[in-house]
Amino acid sequence: MKPSKSLINVSSLLKFEEQFLPVKAEINIESFELGGAKVEVVSPVFFKGLARRLSKGIQVEGHFEVELSLICARCLKKFKLNVSENLKELFTLSENRALLAEGVETYPIEAEKINLTPMIKEQIVLAVPFKALCSEGCRGLCPSCGQDLNLGTCTCQKESVEVKSHPLKRSK
Repeated sequence: MKPSKSLINVSSLLKFEEQFLPVKAEINIESFELGGAKVEVVSPVFFKGLARRLSKGIQVEGHFEVELSLICARCLKKFKLNVSENLKELFTLSENRALLAEGVETYPIEAEKINLTPMIKEQIVLAVPFKALCSEGCRGLCPSCGQDLNLGTCTCQKESVEVKSHPLKRSK
């Protein structure tokens, strides 16, 4: 099975000629902004799964992998993040979309084709951590001089305050 683009022809499933259809796709997704930070999509998304005919539409279930480039929230350096996720989503014809209960999100079937790109992009957005870190042990930048504390210590004076014994400092 040769990888395809994000549009998958599901006419044989809609006509009940087949019960399921293997899906293998290589999808290019544009870089995007999320919470003011740029998320660069470094590699194509590789998706492998199965499309299955249900009474309400077509269910797509599978696994995707993609490599992203993010900026660390602590040290501000770029780093790579490999995202590997399973998913299961429903695609419906326009006449069946109104029949589904409110709150159930589905994707459209248009001209007997489904477009995997919106589904995959949504899953990528959900997989990006709220606070992206290059590593759990990232020490970040010195708030005074900006020295990358992962590379060494700075010469700034550190003011130590015992929280239990000192009242809050007031600005004058």
